Amino acid sequence: MAQEEQEQRFRSVLESIFGPAGLTMKDEDGPHSNPDWDSVMHLNLVLALEAEFGVRFSTAEIPQLTSVGKLRARLEKG
Repeated sequence: MAQEEQEQRFRSVLESIFGPAGLTMKDEDGPHSNPDWDSVMHLNLVLALEAEFGVRFSTAEIPQLTSVGKLRARLEKG
């Protein structure tokens, strides 16, 4: 999959979870910088990314995926 297409799909998921603010989130953004990113939103985001990209995050790694950049890097690994 082309990187541009993957980024567009990634941004689309962020937008579906966080609304228009998801389109402008930077790699360093996470629960510390977005008050809407609570534990429920984190789970919703993880589930939406799994559905969109056909991946499965392990139970152990989900709590570590606490920023846009960490999520993006994990998706790039496949």
